[in-house]
Amino acid sequence: GFPMSSFLYGEMATAFNRLTHYPSGRERYTPDGYLPPVGTIWRQPKLAATLRRIAEPDGAEWFQKGEFAEHFVAAVRETGGTMTLEDLAGYKRRWDEPTRFRFRGHDLIGSPPPDTGGPYVGFALGVLDQLDLARLGHWADSPRALATVARVLALADDQIGRYCHDPVAFDLPLDLILSPTNLALQ
Repeated sequence: GFPMSSFLYGEMATAFNRLTHYPSGRERYTPDGYLPPVGTIWRQPKLAATLRRIAEPDGAEWFQKGEFAEHFVAAVRETGGTMTLEDLAGYKRRWDEPTRFRFRGHDLIGSPPPDTGGPYVGFALGVLDQLDLARLGHWADSPRALATVARVLALADDQIGRYCHDPVAFDLPLDLILSPTNLALQ
């Protein structure tokens, strides 16, 4: 297990109804009838057992085509999903290049799409790098600096949410989105 952070607790509280809609979710996310409190050790013994089983020599086969796959597909179908054993067995792993960007002379690397974290940080830092925030003062002391950062983060959320999708299904111009020319126009 690991200590429940305030951030994770907040994210889980926001998604509480979705996480606990089914009995399996209630068992996993509210083991004592409520979300694990911040600072307590959150243990997930079933997840740990699954990960140990995947690590065995035949773990990938068990996970994609064996007993686990059968139970997983049945659970998906019971909740209205359309997944089949063939879908799971046919999954091919892929490697996506990380998101790369520069900030104040440093090369940074973030998660690739479809995850939005790397592109979001790259976009926000790219726009903020164009601004002279120092003249506004520290954000904790300057309402104008705080408002500027907030506007840039909202813009990053809008732009990355709008354009950052799975590159397998969408033509993703991430290099254009994070280009200095585009960031300067924001």
